[in-house]
Amino acid sequence: MLVTGKAEFRRVNETYYFKDERDREHAYNSMEIEDDYGRITVTIPDDAMEIAKKLERGKFYNFQLDLREFRGKKKVYFVGIA
Repeated sequence: MLVTGKAEFRRVNETYYFKDERDREHAYNSMEIEDDYGRITVTIPDDAMEIAKKLERGKFYNFQLDLREFRGKKKVYFVGIA
């Protein structure tokens, strides 16, 4: 489900590297945004990382987010700026 909403950009977190059970290395990128209801951490897909790096801390943007379920858990993915 695609959702668009206005929120304040806080920061892009450091890339988290980890190995799976087959000893393959993976990278996880995320950022934090905040609105009147609180702060949320959003997953950044590789193809949207360049957009996320250009955002300015403290500015409000209309974020496009994709809400998905992955392995039984609900995840929020950054799509772009509306």
